[in-house]
Amino acid sequence: MSINPYPALRTNPFFTIQIKHIPTGEKVNFEGWVTQFSDTYTSNWNATPVYGRMDPLATYQGTGRSIQLGFDIVNDSVENAKFNLANIGMFMKFLYPVYESAAPSLQNVLKAAPLLSMKWTNLISNANGEQLVGYINGPVSYSPDMGEGGFMTSDITEWASNEVYRTARMNTPANQPLDVDKIGLANYIPKKVNLSFAFTVIHTHLGGWSPETLTKAARAVAQDAGFTTFRFGGTRDIQAAFPNTVKAPPKPEGMMAFRAGVTRDADDAAPAGMNLGESRNEERRQRELAIANSAETAADEGTITQGPPCLILCEDDPGRGNPE
Repeated sequence: MSINPYPALRTNPFFTIQIKHIPTGEKVNFEGWVTQFSDTYTSNWNATPVYGRMDPLATYQGTGRSIQLGFDIVNDSVENAKFNLANIGMFMKFLYPVYESAAPSLQNVLKAAPLLSMKWTNLISNANGEQLVGYINGPVSYSPDMGEGGFMTSDITEWASNEVYRTARMNTPANQPLDVDKIGLANYIPKKVNLSFAFTVIHTHLGGWSPETLTKAARAVAQDAGFTTFRFGGTRDIQAAFPNTVKAPPKPEGMMAFRAGVTRDADDAAPAGMNLGESRNEERRQRELAIANSAETAADEGTITQGPPCLILCEDDPGRGNPE
């Protein structure tokens, strides 16, 4: 049996940190050596104190989401170090906007702000399992670990345009190589670098609850039961996936499914030919079909029975059958 010398954080694309500069379409990827992650939700209210009232008058403003991400960039060879250095440089350029023309003048017109999209596993992804849209509001910390050492290389300096390089090139015959070591143009690339930043999320779907669009038969059952079915994001798919669950995520080795208080392997939790996500979707579809059929039958007979509220409201959690 052969042994893979590289860890999954390097070889499995599921763990890749993907970042895209939306105005230009430029992309950059980093290996998923994540060292810091937090997903913060802030409900903002404007409270106005009023004379004679113990409690202020509070007006809801909105709910914001911010992700703090930090990850290591590990270089185990000079080739890998050069590649990652170029990626870091490209990422830093993503913090800048797009202009109408290339002329560096005061009259140049701003065309697009540096809007980004990002994805890392299912923890940083939208309800469809794709990249989250947002922007970096604040500093990006570039922190080399100097204790790990680094690599010395000089080929990148051929792109340099500083005065030292131009002077050295002018004083060196054209048929002789430029000795960059003697003129101090060699590059030092750390073996380990940490990047960290805060990413403010822009919601691309409805960020709140709304009444679900039901069939006529299902709506009659809901009205007779005296409740309204609400869905976060307006759809079942968004409610099931938000904020960090994808429909059918890759199954890590040895993953166990916990359902109905019984521990069992995920391969046994789904029928043959289906993965766990597909099995749950099929169960949900069958329940919805049963609801519609029972409602239509009751309507044809002229009597609509109330039935248990959780048939419509709580198809994902039969224990939450509270119409209020």
